[in-house]
Amino acid sequence: MTLSDAIDAGYVFAYLHRIPVSVVICSEAIFLLVVYIISLKEHLFVEERRGLKSIVKDINWDIIVFMLSIFLVVQRLRHVGAVDFIAYMFMEALKLPSVLSSIALSFIVTVGASFINNWPMTIFGLISIEHIIVNSSNNIDSKYITNLIFSNIIGNNLGPHFFPLGSLAILMWLETMRKKGGEN
Repeated sequence: MTLSDAIDAGYVFAYLHRIPVSVVICSEAIFLLVVYIISLKEHLFVEERRGLKSIVKDINWDIIVFMLSIFLVVQRLRHVGAVDFIAYMFMEALKLPSVLSSIALSFIVTVGASFINNWPMTIFGLISIEHIIVNSSNNIDSKYITNLIFSNIIGNNLGPHFFPLGSLAILMWLETMRKKGGEN
């Protein structure tokens, strides 16, 4: 089980037990802070002074450009009507029985996250869900909205595992390995 899986489990647990999501987020932040402090050990109060030039030089500008392009991709997909298409696919999947509906919705998002990365697909999925809610002629049941949201989370966690492009973390690792000479 990875940290991401534990976080997802925390969200599901919080939802099922009517615990505010902020409790999960704050407990995760405190946990990470404790781990960070423990990892520092004796170097707790040692501060390294670095100039702005040094910091700017160490920034991976390829990743910054990539992140900006992600948002351009989402906006472009939005303008060419892809939101309508994904919303239609989501609505068709919601017509299936409960478990099959969740699997189908997660699969749709997983495929999308495999091809366009999990960050833009998360945003794109949420925009599509919002589109469904806003444009629904009759009020959509809250259980369907919950199903859509959790399927979006699950699908975006699964998608990056199929292609290296699917995860920004993998791209960053590949870049780090290239810089260190680990990739031929």
